[in-house]
Amino acid sequence: MASNTVVTCSSPNEQKDGELRNSNCSDFDLRSPRIQQIVKDQLELKARNLVMMERDRSVRMQAAYLSWKKKNGFPPTRAALC
Repeated sequence: MASNTVVTCSSPNEQKDGELRNSNCSDFDLRSPRIQQIVKDQLELKARNLVMMERDRSVRMQAAYLSWKKKNGFPPTRAALC
């Protein structure tokens, strides 16, 4: 059965052999609205970054295509652009 609680510690030395050694460790309930909002925000940020990376790649490919076509007078093959 999956746990709905995550234990985090501020340094790796605080958790040893599955036991908490220091009171600086915290446990978070993954069902809490605050934690779910943080996870949602992080996923949205990652998705936005991936979209921007793909858009940048598309612009670079288009620029390479136009440059090749201008230089050679005919459209390049896909392999020539990579």
